[in-house]
Amino acid sequence: MKRRFTHTFMLLIFQLRQKWLWLCLWLIGITAFASGYVSAFEKIAEDQGKVGLFITMKNPAMAAIVGPLPVKFANQYSVGVMYGHEMTLFIAVITMIIAGSFMIDQTRKMEENGQLEILKSLHIGSQASSMATNLLVLLHTVLTIILVSGILVSYNVSSIDLKGSLYFACSLGLASLLGASIAYLCAQIFATSSQARGIFFGIVGILYVLRAGTDVSNLILSKFNPLAWTYLGHPFYQNDWYYLIGLFLLTLILFSIGLTLESLRDLGSSTIASKKGKIKASKWLATPLGFFFYLNRSTIISWLLADGVIALMYGSIYGDIDTFVSSNKLISQMFANNSTTLINSFTSLIIVVTTAIGLVMPLVVVHKVQSETNKERLGYLLVQRVSRLKVYYSSLILALFFGTLAILINGFCLGIAATSSMQANNGKFITTCIKASLNQWPLVCLFVGLMLLSLSLPIFVGWLVYGLLGYSFCVTYFAVLLDLPKWMTHTSLFNVLAKMPMEKFDLMSFAILTDIGILAMLLGGILYTRKEIV
Repeated sequence: MKRRFTHTFMLLIFQLRQKWLWLCLWLIGITAFASGYVSAFEKIAEDQGKVGLFITMKNPAMAAIVGPLPVKFANQYSVGVMYGHEMTLFIAVITMIIAGSFMIDQTRKMEENGQLEILKSLHIGSQASSMATNLLVLLHTVLTIILVSGILVSYNVSSIDLKGSLYFACSLGLASLLGASIAYLCAQIFATSSQARGIFFGIVGILYVLRAGTDVSNLILSKFNPLAWTYLGHPFYQNDWYYLIGLFLLTLILFSIGLTLESLRDLGSSTIASKKGKIKASKWLATPLGFFFYLNRSTIISWLLADGVIALMYGSIYGDIDTFVSSNKLISQMFANNSTTLINSFTSLIIVVTTAIGLVMPLVVVHKVQSETNKERLGYLLVQRVSRLKVYYSSLILALFFGTLAILINGFCLGIAATSSMQANNGKFITTCIKASLNQWPLVCLFVGLMLLSLSLPIFVGWLVYGLLGYSFCVTYFAVLLDLPKWMTHTSLFNVLAKMPMEKFDLMSFAILTDIGILAMLLGGILYTRKEIV
């Protein structure tokens, strides 16, 4: 047993020296994001702002996005309660994704690239590397908890006390450990890092969507969702530690299962063996377009299914929004002149959410070319009768086609579920949702174009494109919740286009973004044909 973990601490120091910059950026980013908005919430709570926000948060649509209200009356909705309610879920999801991605990179991807085989030739324990990675995530989590809780207390806000700050920080830290343990388990079950990553993202997405539905329709069911445990203890209000204890125990169980599965398999193998391919390739697979579709088929199919399910889940709560408006006299008076205002406002935000999720898939498809180039596999294809231009345009066609299909599925599924939920008899709202989704098509062109252009530029530029997408989404998503200044909201690419159906279609912004995207694609094609590929 001890030999399995020989030189674990030596490998921990090695990984720390290897990833220190990335870990520092992760620590600073999460700490700043989790503790840097107290002043903004204090301004929101001034005068009658607290009451207005409390009424807004009673909306089932907002419960689906940030979680259920922890208090029954507006005077109980203090700055601390407000902060814990609106910030916990979103930051928990982000920490889960980052920790899970790091875990897969340090386990299955290292094994896939042959790096782990080299390390094991140095007489280290068979599971020392994975244990070192888990300890590194644990160390990072402890530092995050200390920094976040310390900074929150330093604001000297009466409703943000030490107990609440510590609980809030621990919920984020345990979300990080939960993400790492799920990813560690996926890395043992699936044969490649891309499969493990795809399944991990799928699990996080399903947990998020399920809690969105249960938080609105049946809160008791949310108590069976591990992601909901991060906020159901209500930081700065109830601080119910039982949820965090449950989260900690679940993390230990998942980690133990992953450790056991790793001990039962050989290096390079997986619990679920890879399916053997056909002996002879089909004519479709022999083409560059078919070959790149084959490489990305799992990502494309799983992402399209996830897009549809997420849109259906969001659409299913439209009936609760309608009930909320009719049952609340104040809200009914606010929307007396136009009863569809609230639904249109919610639809425009959900279209942004589903579009942001859908845009990741075409970017991954394009970035696959870069990853194959880095692994020196693409050169074997290019020495045949396949030009760089064919490789480039195959990726372009796949990314554009399936990116467009993703936003169409989003609009159609959202419209179908919403119409069914509101018990409407006509298909007018379905058409409205599809039009609102297609209004986001220039963003597909723009982000695909930028990612294609990054193929001929330094590797970090591709990650900057992902960062731009994440930044634009966060600014649009938090614009109202954090009362962000107008100049900042204008920096989001999602705010360049009209927010349909709340606003009318804007041809000028639609054409400008589309033209920039096409220009980036053409420039990327020219540069890629001149790029030297090994």
